[in-house]
Amino acid sequence: MYYYDVYLRNAPDFYTWEAKQAIPIGSRVRLKFQNQPRIGIIIRTSEKKPSFVTLPILEILEESFIDQRYLQLAQEISAENFTIYTKVLSLMIPEAFCLEQNPAERQLHYQLKSIPDSLRGAKQKEALQLIQKNNGKN
Repeated sequence: MYYYDVYLRNAPDFYTWEAKQAIPIGSRVRLKFQNQPRIGIIIRTSEKKPSFVTLPILEILEESFIDQRYLQLAQEISAENFTIYTKVLSLMIPEAFCLEQNPAERQLHYQLKSIPDSLRGAKQKEALQLIQKNNGKN
């Protein structure tokens, strides 16, 4: 059994989860936190079994999502600036990366069903023309 400290956005500290297989540091994982599904990033492995009950990591979403050097830089910044490590990580890792899907893989498509009766200005008309020109693809 492996034990991992995981970063969760808006959590004051790291929490420990378990897994049956080895997972690389920096991986993005799905887990349950306070009975809610959450996405976390593995920060480090725990050398020994914790004295408390741990929950299993539900799924590995992406291995090596964040490079270890990036995590090390965050740790150095927190030490030099006398701030907590989780705060530095919250500033370095965009909130969108802690969501269910990887935002880098999303594709946005807009479909214009009808032109609104009242357009307020030139910018709105420009945006509508661009959407019509690209057939709703960005």
